[in-house]
Amino acid sequence: MDSEGKILEQCSGGGANIAILGVKESANKIVQFLKEASKKATFTFPLTALGLGLSGAENEEANIELVNCLTENFSDIASSFFITSDSIISIASVFETSGIVLIAGTGSACRLLKKDGSIHSVGGWGHLISDEGGAIWLAIRACKLIFDIEDGLVEVNNSSDMLKQIVFDHFNMNHHVQIIDILYGTNFDKANLASICKEFAEKGKDDKLIQSLFTEAGQKLAEQLVAISKNADDEMLKNMPVLIVGSVFSSWDLIKDGFESTLRKNAKRRNYQKFTLYKQDVSPAVGAIRLAAKKTGQQFAMNVPLNVFAQIIFD
Repeated sequence: MDSEGKILEQCSGGGANIAILGVKESANKIVQFLKEASKKATFTFPLTALGLGLSGAENEEANIELVNCLTENFSDIASSFFITSDSIISIASVFETSGIVLIAGTGSACRLLKKDGSIHSVGGWGHLISDEGGAIWLAIRACKLIFDIEDGLVEVNNSSDMLKQIVFDHFNMNHHVQIIDILYGTNFDKANLASICKEFAEKGKDDKLIQSLFTEAGQKLAEQLVAISKNADDEMLKNMPVLIVGSVFSSWDLIKDGFESTLRKNAKRRNYQKFTLYKQDVSPAVGAIRLAAKKTGQQFAMNVPLNVFAQIIFD
């Protein structure tokens, strides 16, 4: 993009997770991708600034190390480099100075970007210890509930037949013990397991037990907002701007009650007055460019219209 927000070139390719690839391999992969993109582009190197929003870029020390690696070895690519996580560039793509992103896709995470550039985090640490309210959490929660009911550990007032039938059909099985191989087998497929939530929402939306799972998911997602609100300044507490991202929000009617009730229950304790939820209408890459331009003092005049999804006001 140029300084007025005009797209000069747009392309896609493989990811570069710094936590998995490491600094040197990530740097090489980024540069290789840029050089390939430049072959058919209208821009020339070096770029004034290069903004990167990478998966796994949650460690500021590692981010600085990657910036230094790029600066020392690839100054012909860009005059300045800026690196942050993919969640932070999502915030910056919609909000010019500060805001929150709440992600509920396969996993879940909440991030706050403040005006001074500081970042605060809640969740997003993987399905073994985190991801509450995300699709993988909801799927595992459903599987556990089936076992708990069968084992007699919990008693439910509503039939579990629909829940079991959807799980059995999805994985082509006829007994709940077969779920063990799905969860612990060598062919564990996180995306496939999480995808069952779409079937829960479509086939089980009128089922009381499945409804309760989505209500709980809404509660867990709202708890992340409650937790991160302690880092908000007084101005933001008047109207908390939240970008919502991820497939779970497609089931808003199912998670809404749990989501809103949890926010209301904690409003006085956390002193927030209003939440405004927004949907994303532009590429997160806009946020990477905006942050990179800000770092170098460059002008970036792109105006992004806000798309309000919902507002929750507290007395």
